[in-house]
Amino acid sequence: MEKVLPVIIICSIGIAAAIGYIVYLIVISLRPKRTKRRNEFEIDEDSLTIKLGKRK
Repeated sequence: MEKVLPVIIICSIGIAAAIGYIVYLIVISLRPKRTKRRNEFEIDEDSLTIKLGKRK
């Protein structure tokens, strides 16, 4: 029993760490994602117009 107990402890810590990592990945994937602002460029003959998106 003295030789088996450390193996059981190490395995249970590893399993707990793996479950914690999976929960962390699930929480990150469920967060609302930020939308990137899109910049629009219009090039005329002599001018360059840049339209920046608004922040919400």
